[in-house]
Amino acid sequence: MSITAEMTRLLDERETFALGLSRWQANTAAAWKLAQMRAGIPACDWTDTPPTDFGPAYLQERIAA
Repeated sequence: MSITAEMTRLLDERETFALGLSRWQANTAAAWKLAQMRAGIPACDWTDTPPTDFGPAYLQERIAA
C-alpha cells in the first residue's frame, strides 16, 4: 500500500469516530506523520500536531501540487 493510500484510509476511517475521541486523534496523528514522511521532511523535524485544516482536502491539495 502506498503512503498516499494509507493516509487516505486513515482519514476515511477517522470519520467513523466522533471528533476528539482517542481513536479519531490517533488516526489523525498517524496520517499526519505519513504526510510529513511523504513530503520528505526528516523525522527529527516532524511535528505532532497537524494543521487545523488537515484532512482529505488538505491531502488532495498537496498531492496535486
